[in-house]
Amino acid sequence: IITGRRGSANFYEDLPIPDEFKFKDDESEIDLIIEKIENCLINYEFEVNKFKNYVDLISQQEILFENEISSIFRINR
Repeated sequence: IITGRRGSANFYEDLPIPDEFKFKDDESEIDLIIEKIENCLINYEFEVNKFKNYVDLISQQEILFENEISSIFRINR
């Protein structure tokens, strides 16, 4: 994931990925963005490991949601 910094994407709490993958929406960042993309393609195995925490978080979202709904409506499983 390479993203901008507009809105909630700027905040780690909303998009918990390393800050090095977030860029300002500005033409002055184009060279940095291209460099990051090239680096990700060349060093994919190393770079993808930087997202392990994010992948783990996303993979737990369905279970977390179901637990929260069960808690709100006191549903026993």
